[in-house]
Amino acid sequence: MGGALLLLAACAEPRAVAPGGGTAASPGPYAQQAAIEKNWGDDYREGRSVPQNYAEAERRYRRAAALGSADAMASLGDFYRIGYGAQADPAQAALWYRRAIDAGPNLSALNNLALLYETGRGVNRDMDEAVRLYLWAASAGNTVAMVNMGNLYATGRGVPRNDTEAVRWYRMAAERGDVAGERNLGLMYLEGRGVPKDFEEAQRWLQMAAPPKK
Repeated sequence: MGGALLLLAACAEPRAVAPGGGTAASPGPYAQQAAIEKNWGDDYREGRSVPQNYAEAERRYRRAAALGSADAMASLGDFYRIGYGAQADPAQAALWYRRAIDAGPNLSALNNLALLYETGRGVNRDMDEAVRLYLWAASAGNTVAMVNMGNLYATGRGVPRNDTEAVRWYRMAAERGDVAGERNLGLMYLEGRGVPKDFEEAQRWLQMAAPPKK
C-alpha cells in the first residue's frame, strides 16, 4: 500500500460536525428569543465576550431548546457527546440529536447521530442507519456528511467499496470549500483511485486544503 493510500485511510475516519455548526434558527413564535439564548450558549461555551462557563452554556442551550430551537438541541447533543466540563454521555447525545432532527431537521445532528451509529457509541452499532443518516444530511447540503459518505465508499464501510462514488462525494464537499473534501479528493487523484492518476490535479486540491502560511 502506498504512502498516499495510507494517508487516505487515516483521513477516512468519520467526522462530527463541529459544535455550533448547525442550521438556521427554528421557525416559530419564540424563534427570536430561542436564537438569542442559543447564541449566549455559544458565547459561554467558547468564552466569547464572556468568561467560559460550560454550566451556563448548557443552561442557555436548554432554554433555547425548550423554545423549539433545533440548533440548541443539537448543541446539547454535542455537549453530551464531547463531555464539556463533565463526563461524556453518548446515549444522552443520541437522544438530543434525535430531538434536533425531529424539530429541524438539523443537519449537524443528522451527521453526528450517524457518527454514533457508525461507532456504536450510545447506541447499538448499525451501519445501515449510519449510512441512511449520513446520506440524508449530505443530500441536504452538509459537507461533513458528504466527506463521511466518501469515506464509507473509499473504505467499504457499510456500503460496497466504490472509489468512483467516493470521488463523487469528496468532490461535492471540496467544491463547497470543505478542507477534508479537498484533501481526500487530492489523495484520490494522487493514487488514481476512482479517477485517472493526475499529479497536477492532486497538487491543486492538496494545496487548497493546506493551511495558510503564517
